[in-house]
Amino acid sequence: MGKTTLSVKLAEEVQEEFEFVIWRSLRNAPMIDTLLAQIISFVSNQQEVSLPNTLDNQLSRLMEYLCQHRCLLVLDNVETILQSGVKAGRYQKRYEAYSQLINRVADERHQSCLLLTSREKPIGLSAREDNVSSVRSLQLTGLHKQEVQTILNIKGLAQSESECKQLTEYYAGNPLALRIAATTIHSLFDGDVAKFLEQGTVVFGDIWELLDQQFNRLSALEQQVMYWLAINREWTTIAQLRKDIIPGVSHRELMEALESLLGRSLVEQQSASFTQQPVVMEYMTEQRQRFSNIIDKRIPKHHHHVEINKQQE
Repeated sequence: MGKTTLSVKLAEEVQEEFEFVIWRSLRNAPMIDTLLAQIISFVSNQQEVSLPNTLDNQLSRLMEYLCQHRCLLVLDNVETILQSGVKAGRYQKRYEAYSQLINRVADERHQSCLLLTSREKPIGLSAREDNVSSVRSLQLTGLHKQEVQTILNIKGLAQSESECKQLTEYYAGNPLALRIAATTIHSLFDGDVAKFLEQGTVVFGDIWELLDQQFNRLSALEQQVMYWLAINREWTTIAQLRKDIIPGVSHRELMEALESLLGRSLVEQQSASFTQQPVVMEYMTEQRQRFSNIIDKRIPKHHHHVEINKQQE
């Protein structure tokens, strides 16, 4: 199950509580005026055919309908309109107006609900989350071993309790990654989980592509942090990361990068130390060749030692 499947299932289950249910994917990055025209047309029962000229007035018209009617508006794949190569959550140029839509729904009184699904949280929402606000976020966590076992059994896989535990830990209980792995185990290993685990490779095919998409969205500093966490392989403190990264970065820059990576669910945090899930670490380990120039700066080449020894002689 991915985000899209989950959002559709939720809309189906709660639709009786709303007068209107509108589900829109942002995968093709529609402009805000196109989206607003579709939504307003729907909630007005096709009575609104011409919208106000300005964005503010269009949003105000939508808010009127959200006050008059109980609506559920689902925007799926919000990460599509967010920038790559920068800190998580920043909007692409020409899509900043989406922040006005989200913020007005968050800040103004109405009887409707806006649900967003995204790999990263749009900037500005975290500040609106507190005990008295109506803004909430849910970070999806992995399945437990018993639930993973259900998926494997449905796929007809043969596994022991320890093998099921291994798969759960490798993929951090991610249901989509587990379904992809289960399909491969069934087709290439005749459903034998033990034979699959013997290969020592858990990142392949669609799982590799999913991680590739995530990695390519990272800023240069976030990529460096990811490489050094994979190289260190153990829980790593901020102080240790600052020593590793060349050229040096400030505490502020590093803390912002780590916060962004946490928001993207690419690192794990415990007692101010950081590491990666096994599947992410394997992916990053295979990417280390791209990082070889930085590693070379940290580790002198052998012929440098030879030259020094000759001079000493």
